[in-house]
Amino acid sequence: MDRKEAVAIVRQWKEASLSLNDAIRIAIDHTQEMKLRHQIGELIIDLHFRILPQIYDQYPDLRPPPEKPRISSRLSWNKVKLPPSISEKDIDGIIFSELKSHWRKVASAAEDHPPFQRLIAKRVPTIKRYAP
Repeated sequence: MDRKEAVAIVRQWKEASLSLNDAIRIAIDHTQEMKLRHQIGELIIDLHFRILPQIYDQYPDLRPPPEKPRISSRLSWNKVKLPPSISEKDIDGIIFSELKSHWRKVASAAEDHPPFQRLIAKRVPTIKRYAP
């Protein structure tokens, strides 16, 4: 297969993947037919783990960029224990670096939440209230 064919296949597989995801969601919601669910699942596995990797091995530039890592946890904050090498200030720095571009929205939301308002006031002492 040449590059042009690989690009076309990847494009079609991306569209097929979206359709398969919709199909499995519908199958889960509206049928108890386990065989159908299994067959759709097998198609998705074939797509992502057998077919596309072969194309990406041949044309690495067609591989989608890796997803930005993100934290996903079901822990509540009262169960989180930071190692001694990480301080609350370190965590605040990470959070505030992510919120920096939207600080006005954050300040507006914090207006009705006193603990968060105090935290914001410590870090950004000159927040002005903006009318919507």
